[in-house]
Amino acid sequence: MIDWLKRNNQMNGMNVHFQNASYMESNEKADLIVKIGILCGLDNEFAVDTLKKDHQDLNPGGKIVASSSNIHMKTSDPLANFLLQNIGARRKDKLFPFKGWPLNYREKSTMIHLFEAAGFQDIRISTEADPKWLNRLSSEELYNVDVLPALTRGINHDGNPQILLKGNLYETGYNWIVVASK
Repeated sequence: MIDWLKRNNQMNGMNVHFQNASYMESNEKADLIVKIGILCGLDNEFAVDTLKKDHQDLNPGGKIVASSSNIHMKTSDPLANFLLQNIGARRKDKLFPFKGWPLNYREKSTMIHLFEAAGFQDIRISTEADPKWLNRLSSEELYNVDVLPALTRGINHDGNPQILLKGNLYETGYNWIVVASK
């Protein structure tokens, strides 16, 4: 994945530096930390430890933007929940046995507690169902799946997004989106 990212290091005209290193051993300070799809796989104790490290690594006034699966994902789409937790992943167009992606479906109050326990302030939580997010996206952006994960794993992908069925996915949202300050 790092190699693919290095070859394609232009993001909206800005150079992006990717480094293969241990995040938990970093001593660098940042103004912004983005954590997407990380917290949902961690139990609460380890999530707090990880967020404490984020808090330590932020400059004063720095912000964190994070997402984590919420309880609505589990209750409103049992099929997606089953597939994520139990079914394999695609590798070179062959399915192979894989443990799945165990998720922790959290309530909003739990998310607030995790960020407070790590020392964050001004914690704002919404979902992708919030109109402030939806109104900024076209239908194509709203209902597609990014091809980057396939490309980084060397899977031959035609580059077109996979269009999802429109449904009640965005009525309650599947993920918490958290913005908090140091």
